[in-house]
Amino acid sequence: MNALKITYNICGGIKNITYRRFFPSRIKPKHLVFEVTRRCNSKCKHCQIWINKENKKEISYTQLSIMLCDPLFSKLESVILTGGEPSLREDLYELILVFHQYNPKIHVWISTNGLLQNRIIKTVKKCLENNIKIGVGISLDGVARSHDNLRGVDGSFLSATTLMKELKELGIVSTIGFTLSPLTAQNYLELKQWLNGDYPLLVQKFDCSEFYGTPQKLLVMSDVERKVVEDLPNNLLKQHWLNPKQWSCFALHSFFFLHCNGDVSSCLRYYDKIYGNMCSQKPSVVWKNLGVARKIVKSCNPQCLNDWGINYSIEATYFPVLFWKMSRKIYGTVKRLVKFRV
Repeated sequence: MNALKITYNICGGIKNITYRRFFPSRIKPKHLVFEVTRRCNSKCKHCQIWINKENKKEISYTQLSIMLCDPLFSKLESVILTGGEPSLREDLYELILVFHQYNPKIHVWISTNGLLQNRIIKTVKKCLENNIKIGVGISLDGVARSHDNLRGVDGSFLSATTLMKELKELGIVSTIGFTLSPLTAQNYLELKQWLNGDYPLLVQKFDCSEFYGTPQKLLVMSDVERKVVEDLPNNLLKQHWLNPKQWSCFALHSFFFLHCNGDVSSCLRYYDKIYGNMCSQKPSVVWKNLGVARKIVKSCNPQCLNDWGINYSIEATYFPVLFWKMSRKIYGTVKRLVKFRV
């Protein structure tokens, strides 16, 4: 069974690499990152979204329903609902329901600061009642006052932790998102110890970009940040953060970023580059006309720090995963042989 799965993944990787080079528009997205709103009720020190008072028009339930009828989305498997703060959308459940009605197998993730915990709980309960595959990621950048100071709103930590407990009572174990930056690195160990392994801890490296309203620039990892990364589980993402290398990015191939008004971008780094609008044009038409945009993606700086962008790309090619597993197995075998001889 394992051999069959590996063979299947290898064939998929070869197909995706070939299509990426010669027939890019034929690859349909498996993953979508959907900014449901730009409004935000946090005042994070590392992010300027809340300062920008421009209110973009937000996709309605009806517009999203029409959009998803396009064959472009026939391979969609997962959706991350982000913002701003997604829970500020009073019709959040209705948006999730659209994805479920289109394809009941789609897994939807809500990324939240936890301030409106009652609305999140109400939404999750409805999802569970209707057998919708739902997950929740909650942002925590420290413990107690440390988190509140970084998020700029008193009571942020209490709201987030209350939401964690209430979700657990519903059978949903939240994924805790920690944004690693020079402002938060010193809080990592305390937060890890406070979680005590009861919740998955997902460390996301902060990357200056137009998405956060911060000037794009190359960030040099501080010694404190490096120690945090070195403490993470040993995987390809960790190795890339420690030793950045060029890899095949599949933005605008197997995944893309959808703005709250229907605009299309490749990712957070190129948030300000708009390549069409899926409300005013058929999604398939927009997808077919992304030739120039895909060239920009191919020439992107190898020091990309976005975790979902890297993971989705690695998944699409599969070979980095295969080589990683093989090298780890060989290393383990050699280590055991050396130990045995000694």
